[in-house]
Amino acid sequence: MNLSASGAKCLRIVGWYVLGWKKFAQFRGRSSRREYWTFILGNFLILVCVAAATPTVEAFRYSGGLCLLVSLVASLAIGVRRLHDLNKGGGWLLLAVIPYLGGIALLVILLLKGDPETNEYGSDPRIAVLPHATSE
Repeated sequence: MNLSASGAKCLRIVGWYVLGWKKFAQFRGRSSRREYWTFILGNFLILVCVAAATPTVEAFRYSGGLCLLVSLVASLAIGVRRLHDLNKGGGWLLLAVIPYLGGIALLVILLLKGDPETNEYGSDPRIAVLPHATSE
């Protein structure tokens, strides 16, 4: 099956999102910016779709809460791995509990380019190649 360039790019994006779920409880190692932000934005889009499909605010409290609960461990794990890519410990995620400035500071940190060298958490995740989609 021959895919168009945009179709192949879409499969790569889905592959990065799925990779976040495959390592959903893995708190060791490193995650690149692409892996992290694809996972976070993918979960956000799913939450938006759930909100659009939910008829009432009360129903969305339950369905949206369930979505957030299901992705909680995976989101924490990928956040820790992203911080590891910056050669920082997972405890830096606690910045998010500081009102206003903590969340902004964490956002800025998570947007930074990762350590290009091997650090105490492993080798550069950008060197690893994402498996190609197969037609199985």
